[in-house]
Amino acid sequence: MNRIMQPAEAWGHVFEIAVKRGLLACLMHLKLLTADRPEIQPWSTLRTAKLYKSVQRALDYQDAARCELCDGVVRHLLLLGYGIGWTCMREWLNQAPKRPKQLCSLWCPLSLPGENGQDDPSQAFCAAFGIDMRTNGLTQQGGPARSDFTALFSAAKGRHQQLLVLEISLNAPMSAPDFSDERAHVDELGRYARLLDLRGVFSHVRAEVDGLDLALSPKLANHLTAFSGPDKPFLKLCQGASYACRTARLLPRQPQGQSLHAQVLAVTAAGVESLSADLTLGSDDPRAQFMQKLGDAYRRKLRVPDTDAEDHLLSEIRAAFHRLIRGLPKAFRRQLKEMEQVPDPGEPIAWSFEESLTEFHRPTDRFTIDAALKQVPDDPEVAALLGENARSILAPLLRQRETHGLVTLRDLHGSAVEAGLATARPGKLNLLVLEGNPGIGKTTAVQRYLTNRDRDGFLMLYFSPRTLINRDVTDKFARDQDQRATGILTVTTNGNLIVQAPNAFREFCPDRAPHRRVDAAVVVDGMDQAILPENTSIWFIGPEIEARLKERWHARGPRKRGLDERTEELRDNQPPGVLRTLAGAAAALLEANPGARRLVLTASIQSYRRTSTGSTIKSLSRMFRSAANTRPGLNERRRFAERFPSILVMVDEIAGDGAGALFVKDICRWLSEQFIEPFEQSDTPPFCVSLAIADASLGNHKVLNSYLEAAPEAPQKVMVSPSAGQEPFRLSAARVAGLGVDNQALHVMTNSYPASRLDITYRVKLHRIEPEQDDHGREKTLRARIRSQGEGALLGSARTEILEAVHAGADQIIFFAQDKAFLRELKTAVLDKREGDASGLAADNVSVLDSSVPEKERRRLISAEYRDRQRVFLMTSSGARGVSFPRATQIIAMVPRFDVASNLMELAQLIYRGRGHYRDADSGEYRSGDDSPRRLTLLIDDWLPTELDASDRRAWLRRVSDLLTLVMMLRATILTRITGDAGLRRPLSLVPVGPIASDENTASIGEPLGIFLREAKIHLGGAKNEKIKGLLKHAYDQAMRVFKEYRLEGKADPGLATGFRSWTDVASRQNFVAAVIAPGNALLPGIHEDAVLPQHCHCIGPVWLEDWSALHNREHFRFEGAASTGSTEQQLLGQLWVIANSSAVSLHMQHAARDLFQVLQSSLSQRHVTQKELGRTNIWLALPLDWPLGGDSARLSASMRGPKYAEDWHAGLCRVLGGRGQIFPIVPDYENVPFAASISNAAPALFAQTLQRHYFMASNELNLLNTLLLSNADETERQD
Repeated sequence: MNRIMQPAEAWGHVFEIAVKRGLLACLMHLKLLTADRPEIQPWSTLRTAKLYKSVQRALDYQDAARCELCDGVVRHLLLLGYGIGWTCMREWLNQAPKRPKQLCSLWCPLSLPGENGQDDPSQAFCAAFGIDMRTNGLTQQGGPARSDFTALFSAAKGRHQQLLVLEISLNAPMSAPDFSDERAHVDELGRYARLLDLRGVFSHVRAEVDGLDLALSPKLANHLTAFSGPDKPFLKLCQGASYACRTARLLPRQPQGQSLHAQVLAVTAAGVESLSADLTLGSDDPRAQFMQKLGDAYRRKLRVPDTDAEDHLLSEIRAAFHRLIRGLPKAFRRQLKEMEQVPDPGEPIAWSFEESLTEFHRPTDRFTIDAALKQVPDDPEVAALLGENARSILAPLLRQRETHGLVTLRDLHGSAVEAGLATARPGKLNLLVLEGNPGIGKTTAVQRYLTNRDRDGFLMLYFSPRTLINRDVTDKFARDQDQRATGILTVTTNGNLIVQAPNAFREFCPDRAPHRRVDAAVVVDGMDQAILPENTSIWFIGPEIEARLKERWHARGPRKRGLDERTEELRDNQPPGVLRTLAGAAAALLEANPGARRLVLTASIQSYRRTSTGSTIKSLSRMFRSAANTRPGLNERRRFAERFPSILVMVDEIAGDGAGALFVKDICRWLSEQFIEPFEQSDTPPFCVSLAIADASLGNHKVLNSYLEAAPEAPQKVMVSPSAGQEPFRLSAARVAGLGVDNQALHVMTNSYPASRLDITYRVKLHRIEPEQDDHGREKTLRARIRSQGEGALLGSARTEILEAVHAGADQIIFFAQDKAFLRELKTAVLDKREGDASGLAADNVSVLDSSVPEKERRRLISAEYRDRQRVFLMTSSGARGVSFPRATQIIAMVPRFDVASNLMELAQLIYRGRGHYRDADSGEYRSGDDSPRRLTLLIDDWLPTELDASDRRAWLRRVSDLLTLVMMLRATILTRITGDAGLRRPLSLVPVGPIASDENTASIGEPLGIFLREAKIHLGGAKNEKIKGLLKHAYDQAMRVFKEYRLEGKADPGLATGFRSWTDVASRQNFVAAVIAPGNALLPGIHEDAVLPQHCHCIGPVWLEDWSALHNREHFRFEGAASTGSTEQQLLGQLWVIANSSAVSLHMQHAARDLFQVLQSSLSQRHVTQKELGRTNIWLALPLDWPLGGDSARLSASMRGPKYAEDWHAGLCRVLGGRGQIFPIVPDYENVPFAASISNAAPALFAQTLQRHYFMASNELNLLNTLLLSNADETERQD
């Protein structure tokens, strides 16, 4: 007998069937599943029409209108679930470390909505998996026969088995949307985008654990109800964990040498979440214990009658909240109790936690030499690497640095670095890894070692992601403290310098320009009498000309040519690469200056790019005329070794840029190919080659190894590993993984902080955000609501913090935020004189420092004379790079909630910005800022939409959990960096790191438009010149109108044209949809080509994501043409020209205005197209799931003429892409299919990251990082 269902239940049932259908269809397409298998007979015989009818009966719909509405929802869910199921299975198979060759067992039960289903599926489950039929409990709570989908695969002749368990859920609306109306689809996309926005701060953070048994709190079972929301992703993971573990135990005993890996996927409307573990018998994988604990927790979960559900939920939320509080450090718990601010669920939060740190070392801490040497371990592996006992080597080096018989921690670190370099051996790659805290002197130690080698020739190549740091390193090698040349030839360059070179050369050297072609420039220093070659295309300049070039922007814009009377084409000027230019300049200089025997080359890690033949690192070989593997090349390198017997490469801040790990790997390979391998048969290798890898974020060798091994691509993550407790200094020998080199590396590590005391305040606030509509009556996004409702609160609290610091007597305050426009508004707010305000702050002692500040102004701000007179600096992390503020005793930072791991890594660097020496204004003496007490204030804000709290009472608890966990992560990150230990109840270190990826090198035709509009908003908020503000406002409005018609096209190679199907092609998409939703088809038909989801296409919700990297891509703008001098385009051209040549705006703004001018300027007066070829670029395209709309022919025809809600489509699709890379169109104006595209190497679908098996579970409701609090709570109870 059929039972009547509520709509939400019926839609959830249809979605489950659709997902399973996609899973099975994918397996059939890949020939892992055949139509004759008995497990799928119900799927093969049942027609889709019966599903439509069963839903109508289950909902008791009888009139035609309601039935048509119902059928529309079923069609939508069939398409959605099929796409998600197919994508999940395909991506899981692609991610499997051993590609499954055979489907051994399958459990995929089918029941229609309203049917009661099988009486007892136990027998069928046992038969599917070869389990003893007498097994009990298979259908009890957590019993595996209750699973939605379970499959066992084998690979490599059966030696590797893989168990896949999927649990499926849909949080569907109670009513039936009318999917024949465009508004319903826009609302569906909006709901999905809001789910992405409303995820916790850890939804994109992965945790990687090494050497730790992180058991789940045994009392978590009491709180599953409190944490798992309506979509139930976490509950589904727990459920799947129970099924996976019990199935693994019940399977026939594994033969010797056979492995079993399990992966659980929770598929919900919010996306896919994952948990994996090695369940091989006897496995010590901590994730297996974790999975077992989750399964146990689910089986113990209490069932509550519906009548008591609401009261029980509130009770559970309160209990879970108090349990989280007990996980805080004891001092925090006491302060919370004293504040008497323990809120009820749903209430806003305003907490303040404080602690004072004194148990740490400073870089300037002094020791006797004997005391310093006691910190050096008597390690036989270190002795073997150095050639003798480490203490014996370090003792004389320390004596060279002693003052009054004492040495500092910085001296000990520097001596260890020198020892590592001095004991390097010829004929091998000597590895030195520097993991000390910021400011300990890693680069300084290397510089001291090299500059003291007056007679020994050396070549040093220094790379970092910060141009300012590179320039500072170059200056220190080139000039001594009295600005005298050191005799060390230094060469540096960067991309900006190279692109300016041709125009700048013509301006600075008008007499030579007609006779010489220049396409690049380098800065040369260090040798007063150096001969600068004139016979190359490289312009050799000094620091003086470089400084003048920084004040202006003579960039070469794109070239334009006419293709026909209505089409023009833009082509980027491709200037010589940075590394290519640097190597060519070095070769020319060495030939012109045969007496030069000490050479330093510096460049940015951002110069690294992947190429078809490897990477741009190969360009460094242009220092030589012949290849290393040829006889002339061998002889050339022997001659080179006579001048430069020592080769040292230092790669600094490798985690500071996504390409850092890739750079290290390729430079390692290049050094071996150029200087080691050619001489492997020689008894006397001519080169002593060293590679120094430095990063202050990667605090120990385990973290470094894990980071490097993850290349070529890895997401941002938090690395958790055991610590040896608090230690100021460590010297160890260990191999560096991932470099392809088996040599031991010397690791030099310090943990210290430049202050006598560090007081930390954590200000934690949870704000409630009300629903809000824009001027057109449309619902605002959460981000827009936060800007309108929350920005005032943030501005007020930031102003209050700064003024309180001023009144407390802070010498200097530095305030960090990542929003440049916010910083300008904050400056206005801080300078706003109110009644009783006696802060002494004025426009000349409060400054903004970020990448939008003009270069001349920036250099003035960071000069020691001006810097030390400032009371307040407002800056972004990019603005602070390479700059120290020794007088800063108060550091205030707004903690971003996006890119959590990357921003925590930045924060661990930012807290060290207050360091160094300054000249006292009264006495003129130099003083150290490292001996002052400092205060760090961290502002942590989060937002709870009131409608989310009303629909899901658990949302408040998840937000509180996120906030408290973020506090703990901040604290653990800071303590790990300062002391070496996270300060939790277990000895571990917690190190956040950013993503690993090489940048996409292709610039879109629309990129300067995006930069221009963004920079215009920033300048409008901070510009003092009303004339400039008026110009920018008018140009902004004009650009929005002129650049609205953007189009993107992709074309496959002739051989692939038939195989590449895109859903931008309406006919292909309609054929696919018909095959999936047609009532006459079986639920699981024989796979026809029309029903195959293309390999490049992903479904991640009501959105298709297409990978266009295999296509030849082209984009264009369509313009009306400047037919008259008063036209909009002519006006904008004039405005862009003025802005491009204005020193009152940033270089970013000037550059973008000049590029937009180039795009818009045309000799064509009529309507025309300006296009650009992108070639094979990493482009991801986001398209609506249902477009064109179904229904009658009139609605189909209307949708083909373009969407009515273009801005809503654009906003939703852009949010799905996640803000990665360049996203287009900037201004939505669609001819037919709504779309958004991103140029990015990172796949926005995140399937690869979700399914990667070496991370702990990726649930945004309660992931590994949150459980640390619950684990702490257990420890607290035992101690209390």
